[in-house]
Amino acid sequence: MSENKKSSDAKGTESARAVTNIAEAIHKRNRKDKPDRKTIIRNVYQAMLHDELLFHWPDFPHKLFVFEDQRGARLPVELTKGDVIRPMAHEAVTNLVLQFSELLVLSFGTELALKVAEAKEAASLWNANAPVLKHSQIAPVRFKSDKGYTWHRLDFDPEEGPSPTFDELTNRIDNADHVMAWIGSLFIPESSRQNYLWLYGAGGQGKSSISRFLARLLGDSYRSEMVPDRSSIRFWSAGLLGSRLVVFPDCESPSFVTSAMFKSITGDDPVKIEFKNESPVSLNLDCKLMFTANGKPHLSGSRADMRRIIYSKIAPLDLNTKLIPPSHYRSMLWEERKAFIHKCIGRYNLVFKDHGDLSLAEVSTQVGLADLIDDAEDWAEQVYSEFFRFSDYTKTMNPATWPRTPLKYISRIAKEFGWKRRKVAKFYDFLERKSPKIVRYRLRNERGFYGILPASDATSGEQRTDY
Repeated sequence: MSENKKSSDAKGTESARAVTNIAEAIHKRNRKDKPDRKTIIRNVYQAMLHDELLFHWPDFPHKLFVFEDQRGARLPVELTKGDVIRPMAHEAVTNLVLQFSELLVLSFGTELALKVAEAKEAASLWNANAPVLKHSQIAPVRFKSDKGYTWHRLDFDPEEGPSPTFDELTNRIDNADHVMAWIGSLFIPESSRQNYLWLYGAGGQGKSSISRFLARLLGDSYRSEMVPDRSSIRFWSAGLLGSRLVVFPDCESPSFVTSAMFKSITGDDPVKIEFKNESPVSLNLDCKLMFTANGKPHLSGSRADMRRIIYSKIAPLDLNTKLIPPSHYRSMLWEERKAFIHKCIGRYNLVFKDHGDLSLAEVSTQVGLADLIDDAEDWAEQVYSEFFRFSDYTKTMNPATWPRTPLKYISRIAKEFGWKRRKVAKFYDFLERKSPKIVRYRLRNERGFYGILPASDATSGEQRTDY
């Protein structure tokens, strides 16, 4: 055995003995009798996960806390290099306890081995008494020299300087000041979550360049997601914890921005977070949402909807920019990140007063927003085209075989979009006006409409998102 191996083994044994001494000391503070095996084991793992373990164990570098939001909801997190926080499932804590048990067994033998049930008990005890990190202590993003905990730390500090590549890009997009201000808001912890960015334009005009730049910039706090359907929505929000930016590339669900899930994520209320095989908790998220699409969003036309959106259409590339290889173009953007982010934060301070939402005056200056308001008047047609398909029938057929959509399907859509009774009634009227072959029916146990089917039932194989 080499000298280095002997030295490592000696340090491991010394560390393990120190853990046991700590466990016995914890016990003796409360009781004078000799602790039994179960008590020692419990205290060993309590010590392992608490700040009372003051020495360095090179084989077990984990440092764990409980994250607690403004309303007292708790979730385990791990502190990593650079004071960066990583969210964890409760099951992961149990696995770390078992991992630590294996280290102790190597030094002490089987008397300190834990069964899974014992590990769960130790993890549960830890969760109830662990050191707490408050929501206010963790910034969504911090720059390199900023002090404090964060979900993501950048590798630079913003600084004033030229950014010609970004200047060319922002000169081609509508509402550039609002877009830059919104990007700047990603680095301001106090900024509102209610505003989202919708980038609209044909392929190859720069939408993906912006999203890839932000992905590289934000690292683990960037998420690329598809709009969830009913089969995946239950656990979908758990993946947003610890994220600052969630991007929906090539979004084909323009009505998602009026759904209950969207309003929950971008609102001030907590969002239900559920990991598989664990009880759900409700937590406030820090993420902002961005959409890239070849089409426009479907809005209700309400003032609240208009104040949430930062809408920008991207113009085609000029000939000189088209000739630049995409990989080189992305490298040019990356080299200008310090100056560009500095400009974006400056725009944020001008556009978003006192960290609030867009003022009505700012909303009215957005180019192209009037077109969205006009389009919003056709909301019933938009909902119909996304959620239903026409299916003709013959009145001589048996009514039991006629294609139909029950009202409960429409009610589910209405609930997700937050429609009031009057709006639901208007949609019913719209369906009856749509075609003389779309008629209401009333059966013994069901009501609905003949002549239409949910779009997800289409036989052509084209599936549409069902919110």
